[in-house]
Amino acid sequence: MKKDFDLLHVRIVGFSGQQTLRNPSAVAASLRGQLEALHSPGKHLMALSPLGGPADLIFAKEALDLGIPLVLILAQPPEELGKLFADQPAAELDHVLQKATKIEPVFLNTAVEVATLIGHKLVDETDVILALSDDTQTANAGDTAEVIAYAARRGRPVICLRETADGITVSEIKPDATPDQPQQSIDQLEDVLGVAPEHPSLPDGLVKYFHACDTHATNTAPKVRRYALNIVLANAIASIAGSVSSSFPHSPAIGITLTVVKFGGILLGLIIFAVLSHRQSRNRWLTLRLKAEVCRSAMATWYSPVAIEPLTSDEVPELHQLMQALRYFRATHPQHQGEISMDGFKAAYGKRRLIDQYRYFERQAKSAANISSRCSPIYWVLSGSALLISGFTLFLPAHYWSFAPAGRLMNFIMIMVPVVAPALASWIIAWQAIESVSRKRARFVEMQRLMHQALVDLIHCHSWEAVQHVVKRAERQLLTEVLEWYSFVKYSG
Repeated sequence: MKKDFDLLHVRIVGFSGQQTLRNPSAVAASLRGQLEALHSPGKHLMALSPLGGPADLIFAKEALDLGIPLVLILAQPPEELGKLFADQPAAELDHVLQKATKIEPVFLNTAVEVATLIGHKLVDETDVILALSDDTQTANAGDTAEVIAYAARRGRPVICLRETADGITVSEIKPDATPDQPQQSIDQLEDVLGVAPEHPSLPDGLVKYFHACDTHATNTAPKVRRYALNIVLANAIASIAGSVSSSFPHSPAIGITLTVVKFGGILLGLIIFAVLSHRQSRNRWLTLRLKAEVCRSAMATWYSPVAIEPLTSDEVPELHQLMQALRYFRATHPQHQGEISMDGFKAAYGKRRLIDQYRYFERQAKSAANISSRCSPIYWVLSGSALLISGFTLFLPAHYWSFAPAGRLMNFIMIMVPVVAPALASWIIAWQAIESVSRKRARFVEMQRLMHQALVDLIHCHSWEAVQHVVKRAERQLLTEVLEWYSFVKYSG
């Protein structure tokens, strides 16, 4: 626990600077000295360079000479880089490109990606789509056919104007999802995906770290069923303690017994409250769960041509070390991205991530529904019983005792406060706990819908850009589920 499961400590060094150099050898020596100074024992260093000019080339060479893994971020294909290095020996550029640990394009196709995002935004923010097309069939992402298909899945009507040799024809394309026509089931969508390829070969350090975080988070996480039952139990104990009054006439033995029962119930209620309010353990559990889910997301998207990071270390500073380690793993572990096709990636991600999470949320929703349906009757029975007993001990003695009116009023007040106040407080807390279970169930059902929607969108993607857009949105939704809870516990006191 103290060693954070022996996760790699990675420091990533990026380079950016002017490309017009007066003394390249002095620059090289200075860069080498800085890299050597940053390379401290026990930490892994990785270099990041856009390779946009001579200065970047020098930085890359020095990093490679020191044995530092080098990741190149290219905004254009490697074969076109020669134009930027016309004054440099071609052998130096070829050496850097060959020895680089990983070459990562910023965009596979900037125009295509922008078109995909604009097409989705157009559909998401409108009520009807006017689409103009011709007889020429294209398969580019973000083109009219892609927009029409996305609109149909989102329930937007499309008025299609098709330009032909004879003029313009107008037709209406109705959405796929209508009240009279239910969507495909998750099993039907799984059949559409086809056979998923074998699991990717993942770094051992990543797999071990994930299992360590996941195991500890699962073992230390509070159980919803236990939490709800403890709340109901606290409600019963507080009500009984408040109902036991020692202010009416009775023998000394009975008075001592009632007093012991009352204070014992109050003490037990305080113990349960302390256990449920142990915030440090909840913080630790949520941190582990968040790290486990980030690792799960990285493993699910391992073969994506471009790294998908739905969260950044700026959003959760505690994830900085993990995010740097993931970048290091991607750069140093051979991924063989060319061995998996887009359809293979869609099948693997759809089945092992989206469908798996859909069924997880389905099980959680059923469990929450069972807990809510069982706790509600118990709550009303215990609360009703406590109310009757409290009323008996409160009103009956005050009504029949032969006290003066002033003494009777004082007796009524002295009984009312210890009897009613704890009971009312515990009823409110118990009801809030039961309602929170119902809210969790609603959230689980909503996550089922989002996973189903993401799966449909994934199946209809026709380009890597569209696939990455859908995957990043789905991963963000899944991680936000844990991130919201983490932020609430961290900043709520």
